[in-house]
Amino acid sequence: MKAAPMGKLARSNEQKALGPDRFSPSTVAVREHRARERADRMIDQLVERFTEKNYFPDDGESALFALLVQLPEWPAELMISVQNENGEDLALYLKGNDQSVVENTVVLMHDSDDAYVAPDGVSISDEEPLLNLVFSQLPISSRLGMGRNFPGNNSTAGRIVTLREQIAGLAREQRPLLFAALLADEGTCKSLLNVRLPNPFLPLWDRRDIEISPVLGWLGALNPQVPVSRLEELLERVPLTEEQQIDF
Repeated sequence: MKAAPMGKLARSNEQKALGPDRFSPSTVAVREHRARERADRMIDQLVERFTEKNYFPDDGESALFALLVQLPEWPAELMISVQNENGEDLALYLKGNDQSVVENTVVLMHDSDDAYVAPDGVSISDEEPLLNLVFSQLPISSRLGMGRNFPGNNSTAGRIVTLREQIAGLAREQRPLLFAALLADEGTCKSLLNVRLPNPFLPLWDRRDIEISPVLGWLGALNPQVPVSRLEELLERVPLTEEQQIDF
């Protein structure tokens, strides 16, 4: 039997002494992994459970509004405006990315208790309050939630049943695009993206914009598909020289 070369034996003993190799992912990688898990879980809930009465995924309103305006029956000129109690816009949702086409707006007021409230003088049912609030502001000619044949199908309650089925179906059919929109950096919106066909499930505008340095903005413009967190990690590993920083 041949003796093992000393180098190989030495390396083997050293590896045993050190124990098994361990990989420690970066903080950014861990954060991205958790974000992907959350996005997957939210889409699963929309697909599997949104047909249930009064059901909403946790923190899933943005995904709901993004899906809602992409339904075929949602008019291209009808916008959703999520506002705070002072009437200030927090987010806007539109089928396209040209706000100049807007003729009517569904206003959803978000209060400090993290609930959506009806405007003064508007009475909303205790059942499906958010979706009832949406239907109460639709144009009279709207066909949203219509087309099914069952008792009461044309009532608001019946249309909400159909709408829930349509939302769940759209989330299933457009899962990759919806997943990408849910993973987008905060503040990413259709009105600010310099692309001809932005992801339809992004908000038209979102107040939650984040401040980034000039160099991050430059890198982001060159690499729009790369998350800002990844670009930040790159700059930490390969910082700019003093001469390069002068350019920014």
